Amino acid sequence: MFEIELGDPKTLWLTITNILLGVLTLLCFVVVGWGAATMALARLRKRWGFGLDPDDQVFASPRHGHD
Repeated sequence: MFEIELGDPKTLWLTITNILLGVLTLLCFVVVGWGAATMALARLRKRWGFGLDPDDQVFASPRHGHD
């Protein structure tokens, strides 16, 4: 039914193009999924208050301890 003749240059070119487009599509899904997961995790941390610990805020001050 679906025969692929690798000896035909048009079929080979089409097969290679389809494989590359599939890899590119998969890569795009991974990048978008990673970005969405990172954004969702950042929002959850902000909502749940998992930002800086109270002791960490001391180190965020650039002039602390330099009198």
